[in-house]
Amino acid sequence: MQSVLDHFDSSDKVEVFTNVISDPPIFVIVQRIIECGKLWADRIIAFGRGSAIDIVKGSARQFIAIPTMSGTALK
Repeated sequence: MQSVLDHFDSSDKVEVFTNVISDPPIFVIVQRIIECGKLWADRIIAFGRGSAIDIVKGSARQFIAIPTMSGTALK
């Protein structure tokens, strides 16, 4: 993740959410969507596996997905 963060400078506001669980229940997804909505972010970057990307898809109009998986699960 540090290699992604290195591309930002002090003028960029960056929040990191690290507590994403695999196959989260709906209340966790809703909680993350609310948290992302409070940021007023122009864009959100999802760095990780499917659950991290799915949460961002539900909470941002513009997002960048950086998947950390390979094979048949990679879309």
